[in-house]
Amino acid sequence: MKFFYIFFTVLLCLVCVGLSCQRGVRNSENLSLNLQEQLGAINSPRVNQEAQSSWVKVFEEDYLFLESITFADNQHGIASGAEEYFLLTNDGGNTWAKHKIREGKLVYPGSEYNLVQSAMTTSQIIYLIGHLEEVGSAIFSSMDSGKSWKIKNYLNSSLNDISVVGDQAWIVYNDQSTSSILYAKSGGDWKQIWKSNKNEYLAGIDFVNNYIGWSVGMDGLVKHTK
Repeated sequence: MKFFYIFFTVLLCLVCVGLSCQRGVRNSENLSLNLQEQLGAINSPRVNQEAQSSWVKVFEEDYLFLESITFADNQHGIASGAEEYFLLTNDGGNTWAKHKIREGKLVYPGSEYNLVQSAMTTSQIIYLIGHLEEVGSAIFSSMDSGKSWKIKNYLNSSLNDISVVGDQAWIVYNDQSTSSILYAKSGGDWKQIWKSNKNEYLAGIDFVNNYIGWSVGMDGLVKHTK
């Protein structure tokens, strides 16, 4: 009797172990199928097509090269590039109006500024950085949507980048041997707030708020201010 009791107990344990293993295999298979379905959904042509079609063309013009775009808010923005033209929008980018900087009134006749960088403040002040071949650079500032301009020329210098936070703006530029950072507020005059004391070449600048900023340049140079 004792032998049959032990035999029955062992048999019952084996059955339970077998059922548990089968359940674990089924759970593993279900998990694998769920992962495959999720990966398949991510990589499916339908999802990729939807992601690609979320970009809609709203403006295009042959031979007009644009490389800089900034929005002051969800309605007002500016775009510019390696020409004397820039685009403005007042309806969230649905339509863009083409403008030319100081048409027929350039400081140096026969030459045209390449407006390689642009920015717009929260009060819609427009800043444009222009490069003039073999002459230097200039900052164009407008407080009336481009109807009139204030120009600050930097001869034999290279204006490289602009950063805007609120109504404050910073520009990094280089002359023959040093780098400098310019600052303006609410469309006022540009002031030099920093200058390197050795051979440094800064090319980019970005401020995340009114105080914290970063600038980068040649030879892996990264500078930081608080």
